[in-house]
Amino acid sequence: MGPELSQRPRIATPEEAVASIPDGGTITISGTIGYMLTIPVLDALERRFLETGHPCDLTWFDIFPTGLGGIEPLAHYGLLKRVLSGWYTLHPRLREMVNAEQVAGYCYPLGTLGFWCRASAAGQALLTETGLDTYMDPTHDGANAGGCLNRMAASEALVERVELASGPQLMFRPMPVDVAIIRGTTVDRAGNLSLEDEQVTMSVLHQALAAKRQPGGQVIVQAARLVDEGEIAPRHVAVPGELVDQIVIHSEAHVDESAPMLDWMDQEAQLPRPPRQVMLDHDTEVWRRWQEAGETPAPSERKLTADIIAGRRALMELKRGELVNLGLGPPMRDVAAAAVDDDVDPELRFSVETGVLGGVMNGRWYRSGVTSILETADIFSMYTTSVMDASCLGMLEFDAQGNVNLLRYGDTIVGPGGSMDIGAHIQRLVFIAPFRAGGLKALGQDGNLRIEREGKFSRAVEQVQAVCFNGPRMFEQGKLVRYVTERAVFELTKLGPMLTEIAPGVELQRDILSLMDFRPVISSDLRTMDTRIFTQGQVGIRDDWGLPPL
Repeated sequence: MGPELSQRPRIATPEEAVASIPDGGTITISGTIGYMLTIPVLDALERRFLETGHPCDLTWFDIFPTGLGGIEPLAHYGLLKRVLSGWYTLHPRLREMVNAEQVAGYCYPLGTLGFWCRASAAGQALLTETGLDTYMDPTHDGANAGGCLNRMAASEALVERVELASGPQLMFRPMPVDVAIIRGTTVDRAGNLSLEDEQVTMSVLHQALAAKRQPGGQVIVQAARLVDEGEIAPRHVAVPGELVDQIVIHSEAHVDESAPMLDWMDQEAQLPRPPRQVMLDHDTEVWRRWQEAGETPAPSERKLTADIIAGRRALMELKRGELVNLGLGPPMRDVAAAAVDDDVDPELRFSVETGVLGGVMNGRWYRSGVTSILETADIFSMYTTSVMDASCLGMLEFDAQGNVNLLRYGDTIVGPGGSMDIGAHIQRLVFIAPFRAGGLKALGQDGNLRIEREGKFSRAVEQVQAVCFNGPRMFEQGKLVRYVTERAVFELTKLGPMLTEIAPGVELQRDILSLMDFRPVISSDLRTMDTRIFTQGQVGIRDDWGLPPL
């Protein structure tokens, strides 16, 4: 036992904890999606506002996309004055508020937000090359310049472009944080917090530090268990008690809110790799029955949809032994599944921007063989190093210059997630999406692609709505960039995207060129995509890599 603290954290109810959040303050919340989500505290905050009108005019510094789809305790007019986030998909009501000019909306990449939080914790400005010559750059043409999603945000720019001796940088001044609301597993009476049952680490320490830099700044901790001081091993403490002001114990709410049916998993255990048919099954009960009783479902034949075909083709861009980042959506879902389907996942090392490094995932929540779980700024620091070989990322649309948009589609705000920070430093980028959006139905069958229903909207546009990846800049940096769809593959050149491959069974003019808003360069060596991608069964990547059959 250490010496008595002069002031110990208060054990509080959720209602008591949120009563001290000031009007006009800046809050930050731990976790991402449902991981580490502090639902009881946020629900209490919502109730207090609806009943009293306070706290009001808050700034939400959303380091990573926090929340569950359609459950939006903070999305109320008057409660929020502005929101800074990197991915808005989870919050349809908040998107409507941004579009209606009811809240100032900003969108920045997740790595930048993580670095910004860490810099703010140290009282420093953040300088970064990420976002130069994209919508984030305040000197860039476009409605979203400076990361502003509406006129309210544009009236108070938060980023500026500065010229240094080493070249241009984007600068974010320290963001003052008044209250950090964070979650962990176990907290002792001195406030020391551990994360042993959490699936991620994220930025909890830097969020707490940023709050404590402010005079009167507060840290509210929600945890599942309260123990006596000294019961948590020092090496397990993620946030020291000196930073904690209030403790909320709420064990029944302590589940992975993204996938509560997985709460039976031991997060400290190294989960084994299931058989292929278990990994490819998205029914979590199948995983549970395999892990607890060794039950394995009979193999089933999957339809080769546009997503699966694009994932298979993207896998062909990777090489044995590479360390590869997988973005959310088609990359994590379909490239990972393609690797599992072909039994080559042990030959690749995958990384996800939530901090997960190594192992394999089935594209949703189950993962095994993870080697480490890093803090947000640390995983993005790793992406800046030479150890990363490639990244597979999604795309909403691409244009004649090779620019890629992940910010918004019409009035629907999405956000780039961590892709811009990742793409700024990794030299091989594979953008993945179906060729058309809006109801496309295309299937691989007997080595050919059959388009049963065409998508309503083009992804190949003359000019993207918002530049998240600048095509000419990527080319000048010497990046190898490919745009992979189920029917066509393009490669970035000085003249823009060049069509290099088309699917067997499609017609070049009818099924590709006539459905693009610009005419791409066409390779003099235009090839047919590998027919194995469109055929049931394994593609044969193990054989391509010189590996023996399993």
